[in-house]
Amino acid sequence: MSSPRVSAVTHVSICKPTRPCSISRVFNILACGCASAFLLYMKRSKLTQATCLVLWLLASSAKLLYGAGTHDPARRIVISIPQKQLTLFEGDSIVKTYDVAVGKPSTPSPVGSWEVVNRIDRPTWYAHGKPVAPGPSNPLGTRWIGLSKSGYGIHGTNEPDSIGKAVSHGCIRMRNKDVEELFALVEPGMKVELTDF
Repeated sequence: MSSPRVSAVTHVSICKPTRPCSISRVFNILACGCASAFLLYMKRSKLTQATCLVLWLLASSAKLLYGAGTHDPARRIVISIPQKQLTLFEGDSIVKTYDVAVGKPSTPSPVGSWEVVNRIDRPTWYAHGKPVAPGPSNPLGTRWIGLSKSGYGIHGTNEPDSIGKAVSHGCIRMRNKDVEELFALVEPGMKVELTDF
């Protein structure tokens, strides 16, 4: 599994008039795409318009290179392990809720906050070093959505009767038609929270 994508900028706060001018601060504001904050800062700073234009171009390049802003930060997945439900949110609104299978007591699903790191259409599963090709006997079903928690993901299944139960090795299982729908709605970098409530 590939390592998670790293955003070029992790935090930006709106500038305050009492803060001193800073080229790195302008760059951070621009890299996050906070145009209104940038305009306010430009009015308060002593940087020239040419300098601000150069910083704008650099920040735009950073967004392309490092993937900052490639997913909708308002869209996220919340999985209730006890309820065995996966809910896709857009802001505070529920887009869709799916029944899922979760980890059994001996191999529980991990509680925590993770990110989507990859998406694989028709994945190959490896059992004891031997590959199981995509198809009806593949336990991963038709799609794999990998998480930043190494070895864990959201995937389809070749056992649809297991949905709604605690039977997996820790991954989140979905019906193939459901995971195919979800697959089209998620992107790398999207937040995934697994809760114990």
